[in-house]
Amino acid sequence: MRFFLLFGFLTLLLSNCAKQKNNLNIQSNGQLTLIDSSSQSKNLLYYSVIQNDCNYPIHFLGQNSDTIRLQKKHISIFGQKVRGINDHMIADSNNMTFFVDTFLNLSYTVDYQHYLDDGKTRIIDSTIDYKAFPIIIRNISDSVLYISDCWNMDNVIRQVKTKNGIWRDIEKGGGNWHAMRCEPIFLEPNYILIAKLTLYKGDTKVECRLKYKNWKTYTFSNTFYDHLPQKQFADPL
Repeated sequence: MRFFLLFGFLTLLLSNCAKQKNNLNIQSNGQLTLIDSSSQSKNLLYYSVIQNDCNYPIHFLGQNSDTIRLQKKHISIFGQKVRGINDHMIADSNNMTFFVDTFLNLSYTVDYQHYLDDGKTRIIDSTIDYKAFPIIIRNISDSVLYISDCWNMDNVIRQVKTKNGIWRDIEKGGGNWHAMRCEPIFLEPNYILIAKLTLYKGDTKVECRLKYKNWKTYTFSNTFYDHLPQKQFADPL
């Protein structure tokens, strides 16, 4: 009897372990392997020209490595300890690489929630995973780099290339994120930062890039393709 109980327990344990492993999304481009804790998804995020604050949450910040695991929720920056922080430099194209890797298919988990009348109790109504690409920033210098002032990279804005060949902002920087508790983000030498870019739902395929602003300096990512709803825009995309 004990044998069968032990056998049943081990079978259940191994089954749960296999299930947890299968829920991981492992992606590799031959040089970098990302283990995403969010399940792979084909859901696309609805785009609105009214509510279009940028949001590129950071899911990893640490030493450069061939294999990196991304946690399901964005990382906490609070209390980040950085050597040489007083001698930091502003990040730009001369000291960092800024790349959207469309070969690696990730997901971004969003909790839709509301608060009770007490203003403190949070109720999660639903959780949805959306298709995403990684934004990869590497410090290629010998100095500490100042990257942003919040965990959601609110100084990164998505742009689209119109039919006239003009790059147009389709997001607003900052938004209401500054009302939240944020702290500066720094990247040490040979460190890598990985954020997530959620893909939009729409009927028009558009060429995009990210515009990274650090003080008065602008750095642009590689181009990639996304979709947007044409009806949201007065001019043709």
